[in-house]
Amino acid sequence: MTSWSADSPRSSAGRREAARIAAGLAAGGHPPEAFAAAVERRLRAREADLLHGILAYRRHPFRRAMPPVPVAWAEGGSRLLDHGGPPGAPVLLVIPSLVNGAEVLDLLPGASMLRHLAGAGVRPLLLDWGAPGALERGFSLTDYVAGRLERALVAAVGLAGGPVVLAGYCLGGMLGLALAQRRPGSAARPGTAGHALGFLGGGR
Repeated sequence: MTSWSADSPRSSAGRREAARIAAGLAAGGHPPEAFAAAVERRLRAREADLLHGILAYRRHPFRRAMPPVPVAWAEGGSRLLDHGGPPGAPVLLVIPSLVNGAEVLDLLPGASMLRHLAGAGVRPLLLDWGAPGALERGFSLTDYVAGRLERALVAAVGLAGGPVVLAGYCLGGMLGLALAQRRPGSAARPGTAGHALGFLGGGR
């Protein structure tokens, strides 16, 4: 069982909160050990609920079934999927998050952003990062942006015959902005959706 001490937090805010809790325990005559045990029981219960939810998700009978998409380029576990479009259509390099699977942007018949764009006169190329293999397990963000993503952009530019439009989703938006800074001549008009504008500023 984890022991609890008012001296354990390292940050000043954490120390103030720990002191407040310690004062409350002392005023109420509650042993710190009992408090630590109660916290640990609550944490274990929440952890069990989380694991139960993950297992239920993995065991669900639903399986995504979509027509295959041609692979225009591949490296390691990553693929550049060509969703087509009319002849001469502007090419859109779509960069998903590294966390969620790329299929979230091509989810179901009638619920696919990429197939909708292809039908609207755009040629979307989706970079499917794939599952990390032996090579990718050691990747840093630099390896992804200045390596894998930049080479996917080169492939997309080759298919388009010129600069392509970038569209990043979630974390892919931030990766795409970094890519546009590195290759401004190849990436035209970068756009983002669902990505964080900043991680600092107290909610401003």
